Amino acid sequence: MRAEARRVVERLRARRQAKGRPLSIAHRGASAYATENTLTAFRRAALLGADMWEVDVRVTRDGVPVACHDERLRRLAGIDDAIADTDWADLAKVPLATGGTVPSLDQVIDLARDTGTALYLDLKSPDAGEASLGLLDRRGFDDAVLGERDPAAIDRLHRAGCPLPLSILVSVGADPFALAARTTLDMIHPCWEHASPTPQTLLTPDLIARAAAEDLDIITWHEERPAILADLVAMPVLGICSDQPERVQPYRADPAEGRPLICCHRGANTIAPENTLAAAAAAYSQGVDIVEIDVRTTADGTPVLMHDATVDRTTDGSGPVSSMSDAEVGSLDAGGGFDPWYRGEAVPTLAALLDAVPKGKGIYVEVKQADAAAIVAQVRARKLVDRTMFWADDPALLRALRDQGDDLRIMIPRTDVATLNEALNAWRAAIVQFLPDELNQAEIDQCRAAGAQIMAWALGNDAAAIAHALTHRPDIINTDRPDIVRRILERDGRSPSQAVEVSRLMPGLA
Repeated sequence: MRAEARRVVERLRARRQAKGRPLSIAHRGASAYATENTLTAFRRAALLGADMWEVDVRVTRDGVPVACHDERLRRLAGIDDAIADTDWADLAKVPLATGGTVPSLDQVIDLARDTGTALYLDLKSPDAGEASLGLLDRRGFDDAVLGERDPAAIDRLHRAGCPLPLSILVSVGADPFALAARTTLDMIHPCWEHASPTPQTLLTPDLIARAAAEDLDIITWHEERPAILADLVAMPVLGICSDQPERVQPYRADPAEGRPLICCHRGANTIAPENTLAAAAAAYSQGVDIVEIDVRTTADGTPVLMHDATVDRTTDGSGPVSSMSDAEVGSLDAGGGFDPWYRGEAVPTLAALLDAVPKGKGIYVEVKQADAAAIVAQVRARKLVDRTMFWADDPALLRALRDQGDDLRIMIPRTDVATLNEALNAWRAAIVQFLPDELNQAEIDQCRAAGAQIMAWALGNDAAAIAHALTHRPDIINTDRPDIVRRILERDGRSPSQAVEVSRLMPGLA
């Protein structure tokens, strides 16, 4: 292996070893959550914990390397223009149908540097390698791998003195080692996601052993299927591509070890529009244990997810939720204002959200305006009581919730009561929520002695507040930013690679 390339590979190997699992490579960015190969897709990939971004590279007519998979803009923008026949200044103005524009590789490098993310460049046009290398050299950015399908193209890069690791993309049926023998390589990248219902079995022990003997690292195809991903993560591969990079290693909680249950405020609201099924799914996919939702009732009595009293801020409609019918609320677009990618995302009913809670996951229902008995009845009907906590800011509504049964897990904010005894005795709180600066060991001990869990309320982007809350080892952290929580825990060596038992903290979680 060339000396410069070896240094890059050794950095990537060290990163893999430190994480205890293969590197998460976001395929065209987080392309399950944003238009592929856009800055938004790459930003969201960073929020989802991607170690690298797979970036498709083509070159414009005036020689600018850009991030785009297709030769033409037909699929992405509905026009037939070819990237190679378009100048960068014109291409940058073309709106893509599902949001965003085609970024230059220069812009991607800026974002990668800001987020500490490595790049895996998939060279799509014959001139992409030379143009990318020139730009990477001028920018002094060497945290990158270059991939190609054609051994001859890789050989040209090698003979041109490419200082970065080179990877070959291997089609179904091709022999990766025969391809490797035709050029100088550092990695092999089987693109075998459609080769078999169980493509991971094609990475046989003999193939893995031979790759190791030839000092070739393995990068796998993009994979989102949980069972296949679980097998791949257990293999000694360097990286796994995925449209959902968070799935390569979802978060695993163990409050006893300082890794709290994460409650995602209004769902994964930095990835998808708040209080939607998409936001809940994106949260659970990260390994988040609990999704917080806000519930209001329509004019005809249907509980729906909405934080505000009106639909104005989060949808394309206007007016109070309480004056609109279920059908009217259901017809609104709750996603397009967040990002065109989510155009058409509906305001969900509480029933739809409860039906979408995965096995072993929890829900936090904040009742804004609704009939307490009706809300609890829906939760009971789905046998989710032991995986649900409840709260209402309105004391009368909170009392109505408390009166629905001793088995209900009621959350009480410490700020709302004069003494902790009021929360534990008068309200029989199962969870007491503390602001970061309210946390103190005496009250934490008192809660735990009474059998109540500690929830730290650390919303927003304040990493210092989140870090302070984590020092008190709460059972649950209620946050907008699970990515910051994970980053702090990884920095402190508290991010596990194995699932652990958390049902002792919320009986239905496992």
